[in-house]
Amino acid sequence: VGCRSGLPVLSNGSFVAPFVQCRFASKKAQGSTKNGRDSNPKFRGLKKNHDQRVAAGNIIVRQVGNRFHAGENVGCGKDYTLYAKAKGVVKFQSNSRGRSLVHVIPDPDLEKFTVFTLLLVIPNKLQSYHKYLALNLNHNKKKYKPNKS
Repeated sequence: VGCRSGLPVLSNGSFVAPFVQCRFASKKAQGSTKNGRDSNPKFRGLKKNHDQRVAAGNIIVRQVGNRFHAGENVGCGKDYTLYAKAKGVVKFQSNSRGRSLVHVIPDPDLEKFTVFTLLLVIPNKLQSYHKYLALNLNHNKKKYKPNKS
């Protein structure tokens, strides 16, 4: 490409040896690759384990296809995500057909279960302040008063 040849003729009519003139690329051509792409992570797998407490709407399993099937109080999304329909405890079970079922068993004690009730009382700057933390777990009330410092 870009080559030409010719026979120069001198003024006396004699010929000079033939020459070939070629142009080469001054820049290296860019190669191509079939790599260099990646998909975003999907973060699939178990999100809640056996005997773990869940609230309604919590995701239990993210999966491709029905590896785990929805059981009692469990819904299945369009991408086969299993989620809790009610507040309760997660249970995994294998049935006689070889399917792994996920259930949410409603816990009657869970309705009375409150994690924290936080009361923060701060009087005027001139007075010493107190922080009260009322912890109500399984009907046991404990009051915590921090040391004055």
